[in-house]
Formats: sequence, C-alpha cells, structure tokens
Amino acid sequence: MRWINTFLPKISLLCFIGLINAGIVYADHPTLSLEKGSAGPITTISAVPLEQGRFGFSLQQQVIFNDELSDEELTSHSESEEEIHSTDSLFSTSLAGAYGLSDRLTLGFSLPHVSRQDIREAHHDDEEHDEDSQEGDEEHHDDEEEAVEKLGDSSGMGDLTVYGQYQFLEHSDNGSRAAFLFGIKAPTGSTHEHNAEGERFEAEHQPGSGSWDVLGGLAYSTHLSRAGFDANVLYTFANEGSQNSNLGDVFNYNVALSWRLRGNEKAAHEHARERAHEHGESSWDLILELNGDWREKVNVRGHSDNNAGGNIAYLSAGTRGLWGNGWSFSLSAGVPVVEDLNGIQSEPETRLLLGIRKGY
Repeated sequence: MRWINTFLPKISLLCFIGLINAGIVYADHPTLSLEKGSAGPITTISAVPLEQGRFGFSLQQQVIFNDELSDEELTSHSESEEEIHSTDSLFSTSLAGAYGLSDRLTLGFSLPHVSRQDIREAHHDDEEHDEDSQEGDEEHHDDEEEAVEKLGDSSGMGDLTVYGQYQFLEHSDNGSRAAFLFGIKAPTGSTHEHNAEGERFEAEHQPGSGSWDVLGGLAYSTHLSRAGFDANVLYTFANEGSQNSNLGDVFNYNVALSWRLRGNEKAAHEHARERAHEHGESSWDLILELNGDWREKVNVRGHSDNNAGGNIAYLSAGTRGLWGNGWSFSLSAGVPVVEDLNGIQSEPETRLLLGIRKGY
C-alpha cells in the first residue's frame, strides 16, 4: 500500500523528535508501557499472550506537559534546606518488541530514550557566597538573579526492561484471561549527563537510574462482542543506583475499556483478528483508560527527598486503527484526575501518547 510507505516515515520522524523510560511519583517521569505490538489497550497491559512463534515491534512517543514552577516560586524556596526543582516537559520514546515463546508465555523488552526539558532549581547559597553578597547593592541584585539555577535539558538513553507474561487462566466461554507479569530493569541508561553549568545532573534528572530493579504483577482481560476490558497492576522494587540514590519503588495500576467502532465484531483480544489483518481487513477501536502511577520518595545517601514521589492517575481517551499486513496506529490524550504529589513539584497538565506497531 503506497500510502503506508509515505505515512510511516512521517510518523517515525515525529516519534523521534523528543528522542520513554519504563518503570522508574515524580511528575516528570514517564508512564510504564510494555507493548507487545498486538491489538488491545494502549497503556494498560493485556493478559493476552502472543501466539507461539509470532512477534511484534512498536515505537511509542510519550509527551508530558507540566505546569512548571515560576522563577518567583523557586526563589521563594531558595532559603529552604530542601531542594526544589521544576521541569517544563518530558519527551520519552520507547522501542519495544515481544515474541510468543509458547501460546501461554510471551517474552519482550522495552528500551527508552528520555528527554527532560528546561530543568530549573532553587539556588542554595553557601556561607562564603552569603558574605560576599553583603558587599553592595549591585552584588545583592546579582544574588537575586542567581536565586534560580537554569540547568537546561537532560537527554539520553534510558534503562532496558526485559519482561515476561505467563497466562495461567483462560475461560473460552466468556473470553476471560489472567496472566502473571515479571521482569527486570537493567541499568543500561545514561547516568552522567551534565547540565548547562557543566555539572553532573542529580540522579533523579538522569535518563538512567543505575540500578537493577525487579518487576512483578498481574493482568486480566475479558471481552464480550464489540466490548473489551483490561486491567493490570505492576510493582517495581527499586534498588540503589547511581550517586548513592534510590529512586523509589513504583506501583502502576491500569484499567481500560475498548469498543469496536468498525470492523470485525470479534473482540480486540482475539488472535483471529490479527490474522484477519494479515489478509487486508481493517478495524477501528475507541479506548478509555485510567492509568495510575504511585512512587516512593527518592532516597539520596540515606535521606528522603520530601519533594518527590506521590500518586498520579490519568484519565485518557484514545483510538487505535489496524489495517492489513499487521500494521496498527494509536493515539491517546490524558489529563490527571488524581494528583497527590509530595511536597512541591511541577504538576502535570496533559499527557499525549502516539504509537505505531507491526506484528508478524
């Protein structure tokens, strides 16, 4: 299909503009998504494994726009002993793949590239600087201008997640399935990015964590005619990583409802649907999701950061189109409906997800 050859490069280019970190709530961390390259919800992890011998790849762009803290707000906290920072936006792109080792067991990976834009912090004066600042009004004015440190952008490869999904329950009469989720996040990401002042970014601003983390969870899926329901929970046990920092455990919880707007009436989770796409049939789904993300506070050298961690839940509406030869395209937009962040942080305003997938 000639239009696919024209359309695909444009989508790929858009996906790489930001050049998505799986699993490490900071408001400027991306949401976990383990994409198998098959039909189903966009962020919520389906309990449906790939058939034996089948595999797929996906590329997903995630963008989070924050309500960043103003310079005045940061300046007002410059005398505080705690570090306050603000991030304008997050661009995160993940390349993912999965393979059906058996009809019940799927193995996959997710490799992200993470970019945080316009990181700023409240400046903390040392005693020597405080003494110098008393020499004159001009120097005092300079101190006020330096009350906010503009650190610039942090960008680089994130940590690789390798995961498995084992379906332990299947009811053919109602289409219900349940699966175990398990995996490991390896410290492949960059941990030595430097800011605009030439200093190393703190661990929470680095693309990688420097830690080996373990993942475990459950997924459930069912369908009825044109409707589908998916839910999953996933917990990440974080360990100490770079700069003697532990970025904290993470608990992801997701629920998704999908509706077949056009195409085969079989639910989005039917393997027969994927085979239909191979023969040129197309379909169109509407998807509504609640995606939650709870994170522990960051711990640096035994001290907890009171301005990190918390709970965020996005309500997202999206759509997925599937056409012949195993191609699919998805788009989702979400806004936070639950924001319970610890301390003072940049609060997210909007999250956008854009994905393209190919199944074989």
